[in-house]
This record gives sequence, structure tokens and C-alpha cells, in this order.
Amino acid sequence: MQDFRHILQRLRPWQYIATPVQGERLRVLSYNVLASSLADPSLYPLMSPHYLDWGFRRDRLVAELRAWDADVVCLQEVDDFPFLQRSLEPLGYRGVYKSRTVERSDGCAIFWKRSRLTYLCHHTLDFKISQFLDRDNVALFVTFAATPETVYIDSNAPSSSDARLNSIPGQRFVVANTHILYNPKRGDVKLGQI
Repeated sequence: MQDFRHILQRLRPWQYIATPVQGERLRVLSYNVLASSLADPSLYPLMSPHYLDWGFRRDRLVAELRAWDADVVCLQEVDDFPFLQRSLEPLGYRGVYKSRTVERSDGCAIFWKRSRLTYLCHHTLDFKISQFLDRDNVALFVTFAATPETVYIDSNAPSSSDARLNSIPGQRFVVANTHILYNPKRGDVKLGQI
């Protein structure tokens, strides 16, 4: 497993949002897992259809999530939440899911390490609410309380570049996950979704 993680770190290096410090950190990972319903080979002409098959990708995804061992995992384009839930539960994760509205079969999921975070509640948001926001995208928000071993980013730090990670048991924070519309011609919708 350590060898696999070493390979992953070379392929996908972590990007720190604050100056690295000694001690505990909260690892957040976010992936668009490409929903099976959207894995159309005509959209990926340089890729073998075999690699687009969810049966091929799903065990590799779980192996990668296991190797990264993140505290919070945000996934977009999830259309097999039951599989992910069954696969990640033995690794210490719990998760919630919000499917897109009527026209799509995928959605967003947030998983967290039960040993690191205490789940308080979650809320969802449907973006298809008007003629302006006319896409089936969704957002998922989970409120957590930090366990004694968990850290958070100090918003009282002088600047974001100087933000220090601190451990305060019971400190509450929210993790948000969404899948913003891709269409480069619909910046108006993207702005509304943010």
C-alpha cells in the first residue's frame, strides 16, 4: 500500500492551502469520478472504452482512496453510491449523497473518517430553480465537529497565507461539495451556482 501511495504522490501531488505546519492536518480530497451514464466513448476518443467501464474503474478508485487516507472525500458524478458506501465503510468512512434532479442519475457524495470527525447534520441544494439557473446540478453541505485529534484552519490568522492549523475539540465547520456546470459558454449559470 505504501508503494502505491508513493506512486500516487508523484502523479497527483498535494496542493496545500496553508503553510505546512507540524502536527495534525485535515486532509480533504475531491474527485470527479465520471458517472457511468456520462462515460460516452465518443466523448473520449483517445481512451479505450474498457477504461471507461465502471466495473474497471471502481475498484481502482477505492484503492486510490484507501491509499490517500483522506479525512474528508468529496466526489462528484457519483451514480453508484451504494457500492462506494459498502467499500468505504470498512475503511472507517461514513457518507451522505445527493442525486441530481430529474434528468440525471448521478450526484455528489461526501465521505468522512468517523474516527476524525463528528457528523452533526447535512443540507442539500438544487440549482435548478429558475430560467437562469436551469441545470440539474446540486450541492451537498455537511456540518462537522472536530474531535480532539482534528484540526481546522484558523480564520483569525492575519492572512490566508499565514493561516495556522489548530486543534480545538468541538470546533464546528462545514464541508461543501458541488458539481458546477462545465459548459464554457454558460458562465452566467456557473456564477449563479457559486
